[in-house]
Amino acid sequence: MSQIKVRKAIKKPIPIDYVLMCEGVSKVCSWVKKGGGHMLIHHPYTGEGTLHTAEGNMIVGNGDVVIKGVVGEFYAVRSFIFFRTYDLLHQGEEDE
Repeated sequence: MSQIKVRKAIKKPIPIDYVLMCEGVSKVCSWVKKGGGHMLIHHPYTGEGTLHTAEGNMIVGNGDVVIKGVVGEFYAVRSFIFFRTYDLLHQGEEDE
């Protein structure tokens, strides 16, 4: 069996839109739907829902970040991963 060559890459710094689930599952659901995505609310008081993504359904909750990707797709990332892998833009930097 031949060996594969493992390569390295760095993600391009492309700005994305995101919202925090802790801002309210109803508000996040509305944002997703306005952007052409689909999300169901399971428990409005606990902040849980299901986000439909290209990879399948994802259960989302208060500890998650919902991201709108570069081609308009939506997906969820756990907040501890999001804040380690994304640099946050300050107001006014979005259009640079």
